[in-house]
Amino acid sequence: MTTTRRMVGLYVALVFASGLLVGVVGQKVYSATSVRANSRPSPEEFRKRHMEEMQTRLNLSPQQLEQFGKIMDETGSRFKALREDHTQRVNAMLDQKQRAEYEVLMKEREERKKRGRH
Repeated sequence: MTTTRRMVGLYVALVFASGLLVGVVGQKVYSATSVRANSRPSPEEFRKRHMEEMQTRLNLSPQQLEQFGKIMDETGSRFKALREDHTQRVNAMLDQKQRAEYEVLMKEREERKKRGRH
């Protein structure tokens, strides 16, 4: 009888220990913190990283690096002009109520962009 009681006690302890183990592992799995991707770098930081990568991978000379920087600056200016032209043309085709909503939409988009989400 004492052997049976010991066996029952051992089984109860094993069931309890296995439940505890499952609980601990489950807690770790289900409470894992979410990871967010890094937000987009600022234009200046992007430019710096891109220039460094081009110089390293393409082994650019100082002259080539300077030319590449100028090309990037010109391209950036062109994109800015294109965005401004786009906004003006869209505003021209919208009525007053639509323009107001478009402005709200663009501000929301800009805020998301600042937070690093598109």
